Amino acid sequence: MDSTHTSIINLVSEVCPVANGSAKAYPIDAIMQDAQDYFQRTGRRVSFEYTLLANINDSLDEARALGRLIKAYNLAAHVNLIPWNPVDESDFQRPSRNGVYRFKNILEGMNISTSVRSTRGALHI
Repeated sequence: MDSTHTSIINLVSEVCPVANGSAKAYPIDAIMQDAQDYFQRTGRRVSFEYTLLANINDSLDEARALGRLIKAYNLAAHVNLIPWNPVDESDFQRPSRNGVYRFKNILEGMNISTSVRSTRGALHI
C-alpha cells in the first residue's frame, strides 16, 4: 500500500468514523481489486461517486491522489463528483464552484472521465 492509499484511508476514517470499521473489513485495496476484476471480466467502466467537502478532500493534491489510485489499477473509470450539500446537523461545508471544477480538471487531465452532479433545489453551484 502506497502513501496515496494511506492518505485516502485516513481521510475516510476521519470524516466517517462509522466507516472506520468498514474500511478495516473492506479495505480500499480490496475495493479497487474488485473494481479491477469487474472491469477485466466485463470490459465495462467502473463508476465512482466522490463527495467533495470544502477544505477536507477537495484539494488539488486529493484530486491527484484519487487519479493515481484509479490509474494504479488500470481501470476504465468515471468519477461523479458530488459537491456537499450543507445540512444543519453537520459542520461540513460545500466547496466553491471553482474548486469543484479545478478538481474535475485535474482528473480529466489524467484521462479520467469526470462529471459534476447537478444540484437540485435551493442551492446551486
